[in-house]
Amino acid sequence: VLLNTLPVCLSDGSFLLCGRIAGKEGEHPLIPCAVTCTSVLEELHIHPLPGVWNHGEYPLPYPETTMAAENGRVHALVRNEHGPALCFESTDNGRNWSAAQESTLPAAPAKMCAGVLSDGRQYVIFNEKTAQNDRSRLVMALRKNMESDFDTLYLLRDGFDASLQGGPYWHY
Repeated sequence: VLLNTLPVCLSDGSFLLCGRIAGKEGEHPLIPCAVTCTSVLEELHIHPLPGVWNHGEYPLPYPETTMAAENGRVHALVRNEHGPALCFESTDNGRNWSAAQESTLPAAPAKMCAGVLSDGRQYVIFNEKTAQNDRSRLVMALRKNMESDFDTLYLLRDGFDASLQGGPYWHY
């Protein structure tokens, strides 16, 4: 398991992390998944997200996954090199998942980071898709809760900052 998120404590007291797994030992981790456990000492329970990757097809070369959770509901976003990010929903704390829906976020194919702010609003930080198809613009989308769409987009960084010496793109 290659985990992409920090653990989040869910409404039932369990913990959820998102990441990706390999179909077999020795293969690259190309299957997006959620991982649940009730404590750090318990065995991890891996829940692959629904998709063709569960049938031996691997269209996503980097299926990095992030999520936000609220009152038993979890939304997961998966990086997609071939189009919009994929969105999955769980209503049972990440144990079962809906089929993929295309996200409406203008996300470039790069890792995203999601969570919940102290006031309950949900956020996603991502590289916005640009005409240059690069990662030069870092933005944060906000929404009120799981029931609403992301309705506010904040520009965090636009363009490369040479003083950071981190490459010609934003990463986090």
